[in-house]
Amino acid sequence: LYYNTTILATSTEPLATFEYQSRPQQQDSIVIPINDALGEELWALAQNNDSKVFDGEEFADYFRGISIQAVTGSAVVGFQATPSTCYMEIYYHQEEEVIEARSYKFPLLTETSQFNSIQSNRENTLLQPLSIQREALMTESTEQETYVQAGVGVMTRIQFPHLTNLIKSGNFFLVSAELEIRPVVNSITPFTPLPETLILSLTDAFNALGPTLNEDFTEQPQVAVLQIDEEFGRDTYYRFSLTEYLENELFIEGLGDGLLLTLPQEDFLNAVDRLYVGSNQNSSYTTKLLINYLITS
Repeated sequence: LYYNTTILATSTEPLATFEYQSRPQQQDSIVIPINDALGEELWALAQNNDSKVFDGEEFADYFRGISIQAVTGSAVVGFQATPSTCYMEIYYHQEEEVIEARSYKFPLLTETSQFNSIQSNRENTLLQPLSIQREALMTESTEQETYVQAGVGVMTRIQFPHLTNLIKSGNFFLVSAELEIRPVVNSITPFTPLPETLILSLTDAFNALGPTLNEDFTEQPQVAVLQIDEEFGRDTYYRFSLTEYLENELFIEGLGDGLLLTLPQEDFLNAVDRLYVGSNQNSSYTTKLLINYLITS
């Protein structure tokens, strides 16, 4: 298995270098000329009917893959990685009565073999102490902000340690509960747009990522869609319904270990979207748990 933190050894001699200007969302393609020596090597194997180029498993063992790395620049650019959109193509001529130009494609063998290796540098940031996987930081050490950062695996852990105080108030009946996630206003810029959707996942005492929280009383995973205030950004939020979750935590299973706020898995692994979450109680953009309940005497 490969993860976005996996680092594989690569050759010190590049197959190619290529300079281009990125045009995201243009449905364009990029063709990178590679060293002729590789093509000549593969062609020689084919001419000799070598099984390395005709047997999929042998070829995967012989040709371990290609690493695409940025040399300069600060942008993060992604490419669609499927057998039909990501391939190496060898061009050759067939000498018959008329010389005919032909080519042979080596497609991406399996999509699961492709992965994005992403490293981050947290030096001189509020997250500098966050160096061990599944480690947690209290908001007291991050200026009452929490973060979600796709690609490098940063999530926000959410707990409700004082909910049991409501039960002590008397005959408590939970009517509804909603969690309102509000981004930090000054973190929203045209160059750092907010994620379109968020999810909550169950977790344990070790911050392991568990199943996605479902919609109340269904088996359908719950997704919170961004509600945005285009003019001022102050009424921008995501909202989750936690009625069933809190009922289970309070009355059935006992208070659990909490939830992890993150992006849907595909976006979390393959994108670099990020979110600053407000948690300062004295701020208008703080995250809130909104509970409607009844107490009978």
